[in-house]
Amino acid sequence: MEGTHIASAARPLRLREYGTYMIGEERENARPGTGVRWRASAWQQSAQATVTGMGREPSNEASEFAYRSVELLNDRDFMVRNGLSLCTEDFIRYDRRRMTAQPPADRQGWLDAMLTFEELSGGHWPTFELTGTLAVRGRRLAANRWTMGLGEAGEVEFVVVTRTDEAVDKMELIYFFDPEDTSGALAELDRLHAELESDGQ
Repeated sequence: MEGTHIASAARPLRLREYGTYMIGEERENARPGTGVRWRASAWQQSAQATVTGMGREPSNEASEFAYRSVELLNDRDFMVRNGLSLCTEDFIRYDRRRMTAQPPADRQGWLDAMLTFEELSGGHWPTFELTGTLAVRGRRLAANRWTMGLGEAGEVEFVVVTRTDEAVDKMELIYFFDPEDTSGALAELDRLHAELESDGQ
């Protein structure tokens, strides 16, 4: 289904299958692992409902990919079964936060961290809210503000700089920053943009 498009109120959305989940189509009467399908219009509304503060502008393909990922990140069944499909095989997570930085991790390490958060919060799967877009560069780069809820353990705010793959349907690199470190996030965003431009991308 990659490369297929459907019409939406905003702009066409590429359909891509993530494991047994089909983004952009129906989800009614479905169960994880049995071909769950997502309706694009409902998905967009869900993403819009998570936005507070800064909002969805500025916008590019990478920032829209982040908004569309919110519902999947919050679906434990999907993440346990197919979460790795949101990342490229050579995906790396970097953490630039001052007090809570974690070592670089591949996509399995990224997913394992969520399972660890679940265990530490008494079995509460972390909930993700995308609260706004800080900046975008080109098609594949965006810096977004996120909040991660951990049940009674509270919540954590951070900025994530994301570089997607060329198709803009998988994460290739992500960098975590403290919520107040916007200068660091923007510097990394610009560095990654210059890197892509030097490679002719």
